Amino acid sequence: MMSHAYADLAALADGRAVVDVACPLCGPDRVRKVLRLWSLPGFISYLCARCGEHGYVRENERVEVDAATQAAMFRAREAIAVRVAETSKDQRRIALTLWSMRRPIAGTVAERYLRKVRSISCPLPPTLGFLPARDDHPPALIAAFGMAQEAEPGRLCFDEKVLSACT
Repeated sequence: MMSHAYADLAALADGRAVVDVACPLCGPDRVRKVLRLWSLPGFISYLCARCGEHGYVRENERVEVDAATQAAMFRAREAIAVRVAETSKDQRRIALTLWSMRRPIAGTVAERYLRKVRSISCPLPPTLGFLPARDDHPPALIAAFGMAQEAEPGRLCFDEKVLSACT
């Protein structure tokens, strides 16, 4: 558990109700603000996104979370991790499906938007495409995000282990 007293955390919160700061436990020398503090008069709760340290302190005492609560929180974190993995898999599948439906951007409203509205005059990369309108969805500009490889000139391929297909 974090050994910092209420006064130390109150100094980090600096009177703000919610604030993100560098974690004094896992990253006091780092710039990234991963420790979130929620502060009320005489009470501060905290959670570090990097090391997972969490809890709360009162101005005059330290309150420990019991083992049953910690176990329940651990199970909740595991369930969240499973759900995030499932959601990520679904999102990759949807992204791949949309990417496979794309058309070249040349001559489309997406190209006109980039050229006229955004004033882009350089050659457009092959990681940009155009999705025609379908069902209730309007036409859209689509961009690949990830490490693409050019399987052959003009044909992009993404890591097949992740996406399980290449278009």
